[in-house]
Amino acid sequence: MRHGKLFSAMDLLWFFFQVRLREQDIPYTAFSPPDGLFEYLVTPMGLSCSPAAFNQLMQRVFADQRAFCKAYFDDLFVFTPSDSMEEHLAALEKVLERCKEEQLYIKLSKCTFCASEIPCLGDFIGADGIRMDPDKISIIKNYPLPKTKRELQSFLGTCVYVLKYCPGFAELTAPLTELLKGKTRNEKIAMEAQHQECFAKLKDRLANPPVLAHPDFSRQFCVKMDASDYAVGGYLYQLDDQDQERIIAYGGRKLSPAELKYPTREKELLAALYAMRTWKVYLIDKPFLINTDHRTLESILQQKTCSQRLARWLNELGMYQPIFKWIEGDSNTVADFLSRNPAWKQDSASISLAELLKQAISVNEAAGATTHLYAMRRQKAPAPSIRERCAKLYTTDELLAPVMHYYREPDDVKRREISIPASVRLDRFELRDSLLYYRSHASQEWRLCVPDDVDLRNTILFEEHDTAVRGHPGVHKTLRFVQAKYYWPGLAKTVRQYCTSCEMCMRTKSSRQKSSGLLHPLDIPEERWKHITMDFVVRLPVTKLHKFDSILVIVDRLTKRAHFIATKTTATAQDTAKLFRDHYQRLHGLPVSIVCDRDSKFTSSYGPIFFNSKTRSCRPVVRSNPQPTDRPRLPTSSSASTSAPTSIRTKTIGTTFLLSPSLRTTRGTTRA
Repeated sequence: MRHGKLFSAMDLLWFFFQVRLREQDIPYTAFSPPDGLFEYLVTPMGLSCSPAAFNQLMQRVFADQRAFCKAYFDDLFVFTPSDSMEEHLAALEKVLERCKEEQLYIKLSKCTFCASEIPCLGDFIGADGIRMDPDKISIIKNYPLPKTKRELQSFLGTCVYVLKYCPGFAELTAPLTELLKGKTRNEKIAMEAQHQECFAKLKDRLANPPVLAHPDFSRQFCVKMDASDYAVGGYLYQLDDQDQERIIAYGGRKLSPAELKYPTREKELLAALYAMRTWKVYLIDKPFLINTDHRTLESILQQKTCSQRLARWLNELGMYQPIFKWIEGDSNTVADFLSRNPAWKQDSASISLAELLKQAISVNEAAGATTHLYAMRRQKAPAPSIRERCAKLYTTDELLAPVMHYYREPDDVKRREISIPASVRLDRFELRDSLLYYRSHASQEWRLCVPDDVDLRNTILFEEHDTAVRGHPGVHKTLRFVQAKYYWPGLAKTVRQYCTSCEMCMRTKSSRQKSSGLLHPLDIPEERWKHITMDFVVRLPVTKLHKFDSILVIVDRLTKRAHFIATKTTATAQDTAKLFRDHYQRLHGLPVSIVCDRDSKFTSSYGPIFFNSKTRSCRPVVRSNPQPTDRPRLPTSSSASTSAPTSIRTKTIGTTFLLSPSLRTTRGTTRA
């Protein structure tokens, strides 16, 4: 329709009721009101398949007239590329004749004939382009200042419907959207000067909307998008014969709280994805150009490794054929404007340290630890006057409050009545100007005592580690900086936890650890019961008769068959050697090698003498290097679950019988 000069629009009368049902389908529409049983002879409104079936019918009926007639459900749009009235009337006659043949009836009161502009699906289409419905403009222009949440929602809902006509839409609606949070439906809202200004600008911008261009599907579509720290925005356009941009639609939105934390590259890619999702009908089936001022996006599709979020986005990009093209930031002025609005930007001076800590990364929490280690993620100045905060918090500190009370009490008799913690040495503290100072035995320098307050201590660590002056030093340097001025119990541990959980350090600093070595698996034995492993299952319920509370497990490395021997935790190396002799040696003889851990029963004076004299090799496994360990973790865990507190000796026999024929999933065989 982009080449049309004259237009006509027609609407079918009761479109659903103009199509008869098949005879075999009529009984399925039956319904029973009080007056009797009724059946539909025509298609009833509300069937889920009706719209698709009717649209298919319209496309089939007017398939040979698509050069001058477009059908959309019950709407018919006729257009001709010239100003000739005769040509347009001839096209109308062909369309009306086809309607007569197919018995499709038109509602005359909803028709527009031979006009330079017609209403089309909520907009007005003409030779100059697509413009906003004048009725909607009048509603928005005359809309009064909202007083309740419901009225504001109604206004914003109307504006969203015409979003594509409003450049910088999200910029103007963001402050108004914030007013809706936490309000009930009919609760009154307070429109301050900032909100009234945005409301007036939004009305003015929609009261004078731009005329958008018709999309030309024979030309390449182009997108200009940009991302700021708090929003994404841009527009869809095509180049005409004079290489001038013809804007088809505008778009933009504010970033969510989670998206605000994305790195710049991911924000720029998110802006591109927003454009693809918004204008999918234009971009899904052919290559299109995305102009961006972030150069790394040009190679985003060739990236080999990426995060899980980026992998999902790249998977979504696979549905499209984008061509990323880098342009200088000065050339991306419109998209840059649509993505930036001072109203969205949070005032950095109003951000408290507590709010900064909420945006911190907790490495220990992610790893499942019980303690939370926080490191600052934003380079902001810490709160002023650490000394003043220390003086206020001394009175509530469990360790320092008695010390403060002691030094402030002038009466020596009352001083002796003050309960001082046993770990505190008063001679190492000094009170000066309402501040406590500490001096250690090794150093003669007085250091400020810091109360047990997470916010305060993180402020100090931020100053000594994160600021530009310090430049994120390592643990030892940061510890020297902090120890030179401050003191609190466990200071070294706190500094170490803070530095190791700093996101900036983890992102930018290379690892100093050596790469892990290769695994050292043991050779596969060739004979049964010649190469064994030994381990203990401990901390079991104590039996009543023999007081057994542990099990010695001996496993053949070839077949994985096991012996479970009841014993005690207090058994010595000599007792263990006797158990080995009575339960293993008498059945299988002496083994060639034994793999065991560094248990004292195997490394004591008696253990090596017995094993080395009776066996040709005893190979203990170093605890810190468990790669060669071939100990049977499944049998030990299973035997523990089958042991009863009343009879471990009896249960070990049953456990041996239970596990011996069980299937080994790694080999696909049972224990021989």
